[in-house]
Amino acid sequence: MSTLSVLLTNYNDSSTLGRCLEAIVSQSRTPDEFIIQDDASTDNSVAIIQSFADKYPFIRFVQNQTNMGVIAAIGKLLSLPRGDYMFSTSADDYIADGVLGKCMELLERYPQAGLCTGDIQLIDSCGNSKGTIRLGLADSPCYLSPEEVAERLLGNPLFGHCTIYRQDAFSEAGGFIPELKWHSDWFCNLVIAFRHGICYIPEVITTATDGRIGSYCHEGMKDWSQESDSLVHAVQLLKTTHRDVLPFFIRSAAFAVYHPQAARAIMTRPELWDAESMLLMQLPLHLWSNAVLQKRQQRLSRFQNHTTETPDLTAFIQTIITAVEQNRHGDALDYYNKFRNRFPRSPDLEKFDTLVNNIRTKMAETG
Repeated sequence: MSTLSVLLTNYNDSSTLGRCLEAIVSQSRTPDEFIIQDDASTDNSVAIIQSFADKYPFIRFVQNQTNMGVIAAIGKLLSLPRGDYMFSTSADDYIADGVLGKCMELLERYPQAGLCTGDIQLIDSCGNSKGTIRLGLADSPCYLSPEEVAERLLGNPLFGHCTIYRQDAFSEAGGFIPELKWHSDWFCNLVIAFRHGICYIPEVITTATDGRIGSYCHEGMKDWSQESDSLVHAVQLLKTTHRDVLPFFIRSAAFAVYHPQAARAIMTRPELWDAESMLLMQLPLHLWSNAVLQKRQQRLSRFQNHTTETPDLTAFIQTIITAVEQNRHGDALDYYNKFRNRFPRSPDLEKFDTLVNNIRTKMAETG
């Protein structure tokens, strides 16, 4: 029988920690070891963890004396498991009843699979439902080959919150690569899937807290420099050390889940303007293009109440000036482009043309 390690690192999450721990220890198939690391919390997290460790002998409590930070703490935690399989959870998430047993049974039936995953339920920081994300990869529990995963993903990710990894496949993929930051589980999951195939259970495995203010992922993605660097690094890995799975990333439209960020990141890196990068970005660029066209149409629709007849010169100029004063520069340019050619050239209009061209230049410079 294969062994399972469950991993958790915690820092000041005492409000949700007990719920997470209870969901693990009450599984019908309990883990062979449950490694809980506390990264020098200042709330009552340690007391909560210790109460569970005293009751359940399979819990290994690792207490850091000083705060290591997210990346270092995760790195330390990932060096500790001894099981054949590994499941990493978060203190503000909790797994559904009986899912560890279901996942392990399927993995033991298909030992070639690199991981087992399923669907995810999202809640906000107050516990209110934000909906369920169903991958729809199959109608019943099954094994999917790398080719089948690539064909069925359709731009969706495999969620790290609800994934059990085969330990050797996880290590072979490079684990959670630090340079990829909050995208490290997304990348690792796909690499494993495209090398070994996956087991999939079409039901909610984990309920995860989404968009929590102050969380590593939520706050980190706001930093464009780090977000851009991590996505570019993923592309660079696919062209070098992980080149074997590049065709699968292309076929599955893997970067579509990050379509505004990924496309923008590549567009600002001339060294990545090559055929392979463009193939990786074809769906992100398509989605971005559609979003731009939609915004343009929304801007144009704001002027639908204006007469289609040519306005007088005073009304033409005042409409544009009003839009600029309200910082609706795109609206101003759309209106200008629509009616400018209907007026004869004049010195006054040429001065106004210069003003509009300056606005157009500034918008191009700021993206």
